[in-house]
Amino acid sequence: LIFSSKGSLRSRFLLAGILNYFLLTYLFYLEMAMYNEMFLAYIILTGASFFAFVILLLTIDIQKMPVIFNSNIPVKFIGGFLIFNSIVIALLWLSVVIPPLIDGSIIPDAVEHYTTLTVQGLDMALFLPISFISGFLLIKKKPFGYLMSTVTLVFLPMLMTALTAKIIAMAMTGINVIPAVFIIPAILIISIICSLLLLRNINEHYTES
Repeated sequence: LIFSSKGSLRSRFLLAGILNYFLLTYLFYLEMAMYNEMFLAYIILTGASFFAFVILLLTIDIQKMPVIFNSNIPVKFIGGFLIFNSIVIALLWLSVVIPPLIDGSIIPDAVEHYTTLTVQGLDMALFLPISFISGFLLIKKKPFGYLMSTVTLVFLPMLMTALTAKIIAMAMTGINVIPAVFIIPAILIISIICSLLLLRNINEHYTES
């Protein structure tokens, strides 16, 4: 936060990714947690994360993104991973949603005690399309692609780490975690590699006025 306030672009991207993670986490708390005395806290944290995230992004000059990053970034590999990730996770969620529609049971077992599939719905409606579009635009070397790909790839390892821990805990209780036990850790490793490739290739000699 201190380095970000001093104009460090790398720190700004790191902070944006962290805020994105907080936003997603508290949004799910707000939508999925059983109503309790923390409800107002979830509202405040979700709103604060959202507005801090948006305001931070507005401080970055999007049009200068291709100049900020070194030209030797493997954009096809990184962008291809983001596209692949969005497709794989979408197929994983569709494998939960579609079979009950086909066999007539309608409601997947994953709904459990909830009224709907909040995570899957928000993922397929918002977060996975953002990943897909970011990857596509990065391959095309568009300014928005550089911005959102970097933010996404700072956010993604944090999310995948949390999900990997959750999967391990589920497996220890005897719950079937296949195929997620293979998919999520693989995404975690590759997302870390991609995030390092982007962050290390920020032009350190570039300074924003």
